Amino acid sequence: MGRGTKRLCAASTVDEPPSAALRLHVLHCWRAGAGSTGRQMWDETIISKMRQLDKGLHVPQHRGFLAPVPCFDRGEDVSLPAPLASASAFSLAGLRLAGPSASADWTSKMQRERRAAIKKWASLVKMHPAAWEVGRQQVSVLQLRVKSGGLFESISDALASKATATLHGRAGPLLRYSNFWIGQGHDPWPLQEEMVYAYFKEVGPSTAPTHLRSCLISMSFAMHVLGLYGVRSVLESGRVRGVSAEHFSRKRALRQRDPLTVLQVIILERCVMDKKAADKDRVAAGFFLVCIYGRLRYSDALNINSVKLDVQRVQGKVIGFLEATCKRTKTMTSLETKTRLLPVAVPIQSVADTAWVETWLELRERIGLVVDDKCPLLSAPMANGHWGSLPLGAAEAGHWLRWLVAPAGVQVQNLGTHSAKATVLSWASKYGMSHDDRRMLGYHAAAGDKSMLTYSRDAMAGPLREMARVVRDIKAGVFRPDMTRSGYFLKPDGSEELLDDTEDSSSSSEGSLDEDDQQFSEEEEACDAVVGAWEGGELSMDRSYARHKFSRCLHMFAIDDCGAFVCGRKMSDSYVKQKS
Repeated sequence: MGRGTKRLCAASTVDEPPSAALRLHVLHCWRAGAGSTGRQMWDETIISKMRQLDKGLHVPQHRGFLAPVPCFDRGEDVSLPAPLASASAFSLAGLRLAGPSASADWTSKMQRERRAAIKKWASLVKMHPAAWEVGRQQVSVLQLRVKSGGLFESISDALASKATATLHGRAGPLLRYSNFWIGQGHDPWPLQEEMVYAYFKEVGPSTAPTHLRSCLISMSFAMHVLGLYGVRSVLESGRVRGVSAEHFSRKRALRQRDPLTVLQVIILERCVMDKKAADKDRVAAGFFLVCIYGRLRYSDALNINSVKLDVQRVQGKVIGFLEATCKRTKTMTSLETKTRLLPVAVPIQSVADTAWVETWLELRERIGLVVDDKCPLLSAPMANGHWGSLPLGAAEAGHWLRWLVAPAGVQVQNLGTHSAKATVLSWASKYGMSHDDRRMLGYHAAAGDKSMLTYSRDAMAGPLREMARVVRDIKAGVFRPDMTRSGYFLKPDGSEELLDDTEDSSSSSEGSLDEDDQQFSEEEEACDAVVGAWEGGELSMDRSYARHKFSRCLHMFAIDDCGAFVCGRKMSDSYVKQKS
């Protein structure tokens, strides 16, 4: 003990270990600390008896970084051990391999999420059906004595054209509003201006700056889609709009995700080409490159259901595109666009001048990954060595991306899944590409261009040629998008080559899937109180549970507070222990 104490006390007199070695040590302690979830019979007996003697017994859990840690002597070789050099970015990001549940059908999962969203709205309408136009219409249909389905079916039909994520997002604020007034002994429907104003004044100081504005948006949605009465007087109320605007002004300044640097994109390409890298990292790197060069959101790229390589050899060089189709995207808002497949073109030319597209497709074929409607383009890797049928969450994908590009040696905290789409669009903006071409590259179109796009057949040809020119100039060193504005273009004599348009392009849009943290607790409490019980297994009240911050799944501890769950995962900072 004495020598160990002296060794730790001497830590301040020697060089600190490199951060990478420290991360390796902490990672090893984290994984080895809680041990296996399997326990022998005598272990169970001892633990149960100790708990009976002392209800306050607490088995320590590893949370965060451990200190103190062994440090290196002066002059000692601090080269990284082989395990860290060979560790995959997936593991270093702290991500866990998925269990058998990840092999569930993706379509069935989306259908369950859809039914859950409709159940939320049905619970709101059932409180007072006469306050909703859809409720009154259902009563009128019943009087006709014809087959029409129930109220749930009517609500489902009314919401048919809306995205599932939109339904969940719009229902949340109304669930909190209704739960508040039910707790006060009042009927929340139909809306009354004085009740909405009182609610805003009561919860405003303690809620998020965006909540009141979200309430007004949800109320407007409910009026236009399901016919909620009383909304118009609320939206026209000066004091309601005023308190909402004043509260929203407290929101922190918008900080968009940074685009990836050229070096980070090159690292992703090299990862795909590196046969020594882990297959799952190579697959993920290729997926993020599809998002980058295809200018796609994370959620849009997951829905790619077919790919085809279209290449030509010109003067010994391979040029062409990876042609793909996407079945669902955020920009598909009209009925016409929902029945079409979005064509996606990914240029073969890249800033690193590698054959990453062909290599990535060959890798996917070798490990048995197919591109179809049944699986996302990037599914979760499983503990049994296979790939699941469900995608990773946007938060987990963001962590993975940050660790994939970490070798670039620049800050990655403000990188996320939205960074992928923003990258090429940001290059195009800084290069001076026209607004029309940039709009097309981002899969948007001006209101008056519908007929032109219909008869163009290949309206992306011009913008893609301009994009190829941008990539070519980056590769040649003529265009440097990661420099400050004064250094984008430099002539050989050192003078700057000025272009017209250096306006930044934003790829961020409300409602698309990203890994930004959301405030779930209050909304979930309101949902449990208003909607009631959900379908599924019953929870045992004598066991302890923890909820994942991002997936919102409940995990049951194998033994109370032992640090490991029944499913095999271990307690970490990504989970929040639930009150008994």
